[in-house]
Order: sequence, then structure tokens, then C-alpha cells
Amino acid sequence: MTEGDRGRLGTRLRRAGMAIAALAAVTAFLFLRPGEVPRSARAGFTHDPPYMYAGPDGRPRGLSVDVVSEAARRAGLALDWVQVDARQADEALRTGRVDVWPGLTVVPHREREFFFSDHWLQTVVWVVVRDNGKLPGPDFAGDVGVAPLPITEYVMRQHFPRARLVHRADGNALARDLCAGRLSVALVAAGELARVSTDPTAGCASAGLRAHVVPESTLRIAVAARRGHEASATRIRAQIDQMAADGSIATMVLPYSYHAASEILAVYQLLQARSRARWLTIGAVVLSVFLLATLALLAALYRANRAVRRTYEEKAALEDKLHAAERLELVGQLAGGVAHDFNNLVTVIVGYSDLAAESAQGIPGLRESLDEIRRAGDRATELVQQLLTVSGRQAVEPRVLALHDALTGMQPMLRRVLREDITLRLRLDAAPDHVRMDPGQLSRVLLNLTLNAADAMPEGGRLTIGTATDPAKTPAGTATVRLWFEDSGVGMRPEVAARAFEPFFTTKGPGRGTGLGLASVHGIVTQAGGEVHLRSVPDEGTRFDIRLPLVEGPSEHRERVVPQVAPVESRTLLVVEDRDDVRDLVVRILESAGHRVIPASDGVAALDVLRARQGEVALVLTDMVMPGLSGPALYQQAQAAGGPIRFLFISGYSDDAIAGAGHGATLLPKPFTPAQLVAAVSTALLSEA
Repeated sequence: MTEGDRGRLGTRLRRAGMAIAALAAVTAFLFLRPGEVPRSARAGFTHDPPYMYAGPDGRPRGLSVDVVSEAARRAGLALDWVQVDARQADEALRTGRVDVWPGLTVVPHREREFFFSDHWLQTVVWVVVRDNGKLPGPDFAGDVGVAPLPITEYVMRQHFPRARLVHRADGNALARDLCAGRLSVALVAAGELARVSTDPTAGCASAGLRAHVVPESTLRIAVAARRGHEASATRIRAQIDQMAADGSIATMVLPYSYHAASEILAVYQLLQARSRARWLTIGAVVLSVFLLATLALLAALYRANRAVRRTYEEKAALEDKLHAAERLELVGQLAGGVAHDFNNLVTVIVGYSDLAAESAQGIPGLRESLDEIRRAGDRATELVQQLLTVSGRQAVEPRVLALHDALTGMQPMLRRVLREDITLRLRLDAAPDHVRMDPGQLSRVLLNLTLNAADAMPEGGRLTIGTATDPAKTPAGTATVRLWFEDSGVGMRPEVAARAFEPFFTTKGPGRGTGLGLASVHGIVTQAGGEVHLRSVPDEGTRFDIRLPLVEGPSEHRERVVPQVAPVESRTLLVVEDRDDVRDLVVRILESAGHRVIPASDGVAALDVLRARQGEVALVLTDMVMPGLSGPALYQQAQAAGGPIRFLFISGYSDDAIAGAGHGATLLPKPFTPAQLVAAVSTALLSEA
């Protein structure tokens, strides 16, 4: 080949290469160019705080609104926000009233209609139940409070198809109605519940709220768009990725709600970590020859792993706190169960001792022995009340108390919880000493601070509890009395003392403390209008000073007395009690009073009696807690089956146990005497059904 031939061949090859490059460029332009993206879109929002809501000026606000607005601005997309009723979100997208929705839950029927980006939030459904209730089952047919959002109705149809929905304006209203007792079950977000629970006026402390995660209820939330606006949702989602990468998303979401922000950031960190891991794998193959790039990718992977590890550590810490709260709840349930069984035993002891005393007239020494048995029963009754206080099942009822009397009365119990190498002293110097406080809550304060002092003295020591007249006054000008605890224990470091009243904060080892003792003391004292202060020196000891407002007036003693009731004629009574000894005692007392008594060992047998003798039974005496059919359930079924009938409940719990039971139902607390039982039956028979 000559030099000229080589030159002509080179020219042809260059021309061919240029033609191929031009063809490739045209192909890329025609087939690989991005789709047309609108420059503006209408975005919908509704009332769902803290994610989206209308501010005082009517403009959209909220966590989701701020994040999507900033992402759209970065994408060069102008958003025109349109407020939509909560129930009309799907319809607004379907009819074209709005083009995109910043955060819509991904469910199958929506995926068939709308476009969804990759989700940027993941959460679970929480069902909150009053009175330490269990998670309702699929057959639950009662009322469930929900916010007016389509996804809540979808979740209810999936998990509680027979329940009746009760709508409230938002999560704040749901949480307040739960605490006030207007709702028993509701779907409430963690942030709303936490905010309302810290409000002392909401009454959540005595509500016994318990949160349950609904199984298989994880929800994925993404940017949604109607057909034709898929590119808008995709570009917004891509900019949210960039906001997560540069850290700006954290500063935007945290001011709204710690709980909601934790859900968003934790999920987003996991999604970003997975995305980084995929791109690191591709980059390692393509750029393996470039050492600096490889090192940079390894550094990014290290940061991603640290973020994932931090997320899992936070999750583990939250699980530890949840387990601690569950352990505390288990202790309360155990104490309540023991108190319930003990109440039955005390009822039998007191009842039979009174019956025997009536037959012991004129027998030397026997009446005195029976009186001793009765006094032992009374002391057992006081112990039962203390167990109910620990379990949280005693009704909160502030009253005027004398601190000195309360401390003296609690002294034997406080000595029992202290080890033998710890001495307990009382120094009662305050005059006057009357405060307004619930006796059960005061007992919890004394017990928690005593147990805290015992833990601080592992090798023994001295605990002094005292009172003093305090010169300080409340902001309203009310005089105060000071209750103080001082121990000779190991003390606290300043950084530990600064966090002593934080919920779940504890320096004890795993399984030895819940971190709620001092937090509950602080909450109880604050609710009573007082203050609690802590002073501690390492290796010298700790002192708690509690200032409480003084009140005037004598102490209020709520003793049960036997009312004077006119005799009633003999009637037919139905006694329902699963404990044989208690049932036999009640039957014997009522038969001695001249009544005809039909015994039943459970609720099912009682219903059979009511059906067979319809109209004959004048009064039903039933225990509240029984296997199978409980007392309240028996009441409801009896009213539905045979019309109005009088009921007298017998229970070892507080009067709140029959709240809302209906007209014609009263309560006789255990333990009771024969005279109290006969008087309660006569009162129930004389009342209008």
C-alpha cells in the first residue's frame, strides 16, 4: 500500500467515525433525552399535623409541606398549594384538582390509579387503649377514635372490620379524649400522645394508657402524582435525596416533632445507606483503577455504615425503654392481682368473724378472740389498699391530709422495704402540716424516694425523713411546708444529678431499674402544686426537698360506714361469684337476712337462671372480674335479654371500675362486713330500676 493509499484510507476512517458519532448523538437525543417536565404543578394538603396543616394566615405549613416545597424549588418546579378536605385527597388527584400530593400512603388500590415515587417515610400504626387494655382483636366491635384521613379508615377495614369509627378533628383531640375517658381505643400518633401526656391538665396520668403496634401495619409514604405528572413527583423525590445527603432535611423536620422527625430521618438514613451501598459497588467496578476515587467511596461507605449503626443503636435504646415500661406495668399488674385475691380472703375472714361474733354472746373469752381476728382483717384491708396504690388501680382523689399522720402510718411499710442494715428516722417538726394531695400518690412518693435511698446505700446507712415549716411561698402567695429525705449513701455526680428526674434515665444495671421512680415523684409533686429539689455530694449522701402548698382545715378521712336503711321484704336474689368461699359467705348472710338466694358460679350460669326465671329475680349481685363472662358483660347481656334489672357489683378495685355501666348498677367494694352487704342490698332494692 502506497503512502497515498494510506492517506485516503485514514480519511475514510475518520469520516466513518464522525458519521457514527453523529448517529449516536442523534439516537441519544431522540431516545435517551428526559421526558418533558412541567414547570408548575398544583400540590394538595390537608389538616394532618405535624405533617401538613393551614397556618394562622391560611398558608400551608407542616413537616411534609416544607420538605416538598424546598425540593420543588431546587427542581425548578413552582407549586400552587390547594387545601383539600382530608377525605377527598384521592378524589382531588383523580379529578385533576391537584397534580401531586407530598406524602400519600402506598396501598394497592391507589397504585392502580396514581404514580408513586420511592417512599421517603415509613411508619407503623399504633393503637392506644385506656386502662392498660390489650390490643383489640379482629372481632372487636366497639368504638375506635380516628382522625378523618382515608388511610386510617383503610387500616381499620384491614385490621378491625367490625369496629365503629368515631372521628375527631386531629391526633391532639384524639389523645385528649383518650385521657379524659371519652374514648377507650384510638389510633394516635406517638408525637401527639407524648405532647398531650406531658400536659398536666389532660389527666393522662390516671388514664392507664397502653400503646400497641398493630401487626403487619407498616405503612410506606411517598410523593404521589396523577397520570401525566410522574416526572414532577420523580424530580421532587430526587431533590429530597439531595437534601438528605447535604443534611438540610434534618434542620427542617426536627422543629416540628421529635417523634415524627425520628421516623423520617431514621427511615431515610436506611434508604440512603442502601442506595450508597449499591452505587459504591458500581463505582468500585468502574473506577477501581483510580485510587483516590476508591478511597472516597470507601469513606462514604464508612459514613453510611455509621449512620445505619446509629439508627440501630437508637432503635435498641427505644426498645430498652419500652421493655422497662412493660416491666413496670407487669409489677403493677402483679400487685393488682395479688390485691384482688387478697381482698377475697379478707372478705371471708371479716365476714365469718362478724357472723361468729353474733353467736358468741355470753361465751367468756370467745368474743375477745373474734375481735382480734377482726382487727387482723382490718390491718389486712390497709395492706390491700397499699397494694392497689402500687398497682395504680386506686382512683386519684385529692383530699386534705396531715403529713405527720401519713408519714407515721406509712412508717411500718417503709421499714419493710429497707434492709436491716439501714436505719429509718422520722423528724416531724412542721406546724401546721396539712396539704391537699391524693393519699395513694403521696404513698408512691414516699415509697419511691425510700427505695431510691436504699439503692444508694449498698453497705447500709441512715435514712432520715422529716418535715419543717418553710418560709418560701408559692407564686400565688400561699405558705408552704417542706418534706425532706436525707440519706448517707454514695451520692451523685453533678452530671447524674442534673438528669435525675428525666424519664427512663437510670444509672443502675440492666434489669435493676426502670428510670421512672424519680420522674413519677417529680410529676406527682408538680401536679399537687409543689416543687422538688435535689442536692447531692459524691460519697456523702443525697437530700430531696419537697415543697407543698399548705391548706387550712382538718384532715379528710374517707371511712366506709354502714348506712341506716329501712328493712325490705324478702326478695329473690341471684349471687354470681366464681370463688366458692366468697359465694357461700354472701349466700349465708343474705339468707339470714330473710332473702331467697340463687347461687351461680359464673356469668354463663347466671344468664341461664335469668332466662329461666325471667321477672322473678329482683337483684343480681355479681363479682366484677370472673373467668369467661365478666360482671359488666353479664350486666349488658342481661339488660339486652330481659329488660331493666337491678345490679349490685362486688369488686376489690375502685369505683371507676363500673363507670359508664349504666342506670341501675352500683358497687360494693371489697372487703365488706355482713352489715354493709345487707345495707347495700336493701339500698339497691329500694332504688328505682
